[in-house]
Amino acid sequence: MTAQATRRRILDASLRVFQAHGYHEATLRQVAEEAGVSLNAIYSSVGAKPQLLAELLGGVMEDSGREWDLASLETATSGEEVLRALANALRHVFERHEWLLSQLMKNASVDASVAETVAVGEAEYVRRLGRCVARLAEIGALRADLTQERGADVIWFYFGFPPWLRLRDCGWSWGEAEDWIIERATEALVVDGVTPRASDLAV
Repeated sequence: MTAQATRRRILDASLRVFQAHGYHEATLRQVAEEAGVSLNAIYSSVGAKPQLLAELLGGVMEDSGREWDLASLETATSGEEVLRALANALRHVFERHEWLLSQLMKNASVDASVAETVAVGEAEYVRRLGRCVARLAEIGALRADLTQERGADVIWFYFGFPPWLRLRDCGWSWGEAEDWIIERATEALVVDGVTPRASDLAV
């Protein structure tokens, strides 16, 4: 087995073990047994539990990079188009990785290693959201009473994972959460913007 294949096997196994036992209760020995490798292989390939968690989040960021093509912003001609494309891409990423992201958010306040992992991921995420705000400004869609810096704060408020998580915890479907977040973000960010619901656009 190649080093890359071993690493992938370890990460896949760690996610299954974390889901089954919880991040704090899970042990590296359980991960090793699930992956069919030695403990030394885990340490040499990835590291300890915090490194496993960081690598799993890195996989989420890679997935979001594939789903969320920043280059597509250059073709957006309205604020509604920018926000709907953003929300749709994020919804698919969040939906695929809901368990991992929810555990990261819930444990960040009580575990310093988890908080560090989340902070690194959020920094890159905020950078990408800032590009969306810049595009709103470029096409004249950003509200006149918002600077780009304030706009970045607002877009993070609506499009970070916590709002989606809270709505999901309240029993909302992904589609309901997406519609509501787009509507509220449009009101907060876009000049006189009214965004149609995704359900209204379904063919």
